[in-house]
Amino acid sequence: MTAFGTVLWLSSPETTGVVVPLERIGWLLAFAVVVQGVLWGVTFLAGLSGTGTLGLVALILFVVVPVSIALFLTPGFIVLGGTRPIEATLESLEYALANPSSTTILVVGLGYIGYALTGLGSLVSSTPLGLVVGTVASVTVAGTLDATIVATTYRRWTDQAR
Repeated sequence: MTAFGTVLWLSSPETTGVVVPLERIGWLLAFAVVVQGVLWGVTFLAGLSGTGTLGLVALILFVVVPVSIALFLTPGFIVLGGTRPIEATLESLEYALANPSSTTILVVGLGYIGYALTGLGSLVSSTPLGLVVGTVASVTVAGTLDATIVATTYRRWTDQAR
C-alpha cells in the first residue's frame, strides 16, 4: 500500500515533493487492512456455511465486485485529498453511483490486466521463478496503472465538483 500511495502521490500534478505525508499512508494502510479483513472474513464464513462453490461465486459477484467498484477512488481521496477513510469511502461511492459504467469498466479492466500479467509466469519453466515473475509483472504494471488511473480520475472528479 505504501508503494501504491507513493505512485498516487507522484502521479498527481497538484502534489509537492516526493514524500507522501505519513499520516495519509497510515490511513490508507488502515483502510486496506479493514477492507481486506472484512472481505476475507465474509468469504471465510461463506465457505464454512456449506453453500459450496456456487455460493462463493455468488458472493464474489454480488458482494465483492460491487464493493470493489464502490471503493475505487477511496485511495485517491485518502492520499491526495487528505480525507479520512469513512469520508473518502462516501466520496468514492458518490463517484461510483454518478459514473457506474465507467467505474465498472476501469475496475474490471484493471483486474483482467493484472490477471493476464500474472500469467506471464507460465512462460518461465521454473514454477517458483515463474510465480515471482508473474507476480512482479502484475504488481508493477497493473499496480502503477491503477494508481495513475485513480489519481487522474480523482483529479477530474474533484475539478468537476469545484
